[in-house]
Amino acid sequence: MPIYDLTYRGWRGQRTRVPGWFPILEHSIKISFRNKMLKGAYIVGVLPSFGVCIFLYFANQQIASRRMPISREQVVDISRQLFDLPQYQIILYIQGILAMVVAALIGGAGISSDRRSNALETIFSRAVTRNQYLLGRFLGVVTLVLGATLIPGFFIWLADLLFSADEYRLEATLAYPARIAIWAVEFSVSSTLLVLAFSALIKRAWLGTAAFVVFLLVTFFFINALASAMRRASDGAWEFVRGFSFFDAQFRVQAWILGIPRTKLDTHVSLTSALIWVVALAVLSVFVLYRKVRPIEVVS
Repeated sequence: MPIYDLTYRGWRGQRTRVPGWFPILEHSIKISFRNKMLKGAYIVGVLPSFGVCIFLYFANQQIASRRMPISREQVVDISRQLFDLPQYQIILYIQGILAMVVAALIGGAGISSDRRSNALETIFSRAVTRNQYLLGRFLGVVTLVLGATLIPGFFIWLADLLFSADEYRLEATLAYPARIAIWAVEFSVSSTLLVLAFSALIKRAWLGTAAFVVFLLVTFFFINALASAMRRASDGAWEFVRGFSFFDAQFRVQAWILGIPRTKLDTHVSLTSALIWVVALAVLSVFVLYRKVRPIEVVS
């Protein structure tokens, strides 16, 4: 009786010039914008930046319309008190949280839907390797998350530059776009890897998204409760423990990237533990992705 092998076999045909990850990336972006809920979430995610731009315009108009003459030093002081790096951090962090919601909605259904429908065997039977598949899924999510953090950040900087009453504002904020871009890349990569890891662990899309949200909330409340209990017994250890909350770790790393001195921060989080936690979660996420997403090997 003949046995027909219907499992995965590697591609041996002629390869095209298009990279194997590009169709996966294209499919991820098209599917994301076909969904009205995802499209609405993405639009809502960039709205706060436009609100900040409007605020900067009217606030600087008030400064410029003052009847009392003020010196350039006073203008600089008023501009910095009105909107500077600490305000940038708060607004960008809110943008990051909204972008994380977008990542959860988009990335939560990425790998899990392919695993649930057994589509991975079909994908890997063509000229697509595991690395190309994972790269396509990663780029499909990180591109949208990056757009929800980087573009609003640049809009805010441009509004700060154009509407500021300080004529030397460009010189003072020249390094801000590079810092915003570095933070946006770090935040987008960290969030995307974590979302995709939960999507690879759980086959149901909504369960993967829910597990991601539960993980963030539980670790946040648990770590902060533990740090509060340790604060009574130890002076410095509780700050180190707080760095193992994803939200607190990202806030501290963001402040470090933006160049905000610790004296101007209201949060007490160790930068060392925050960096350790961010890197550890990224490495663990990559490990999960490679363990859960792999073609079925066929022994001939």
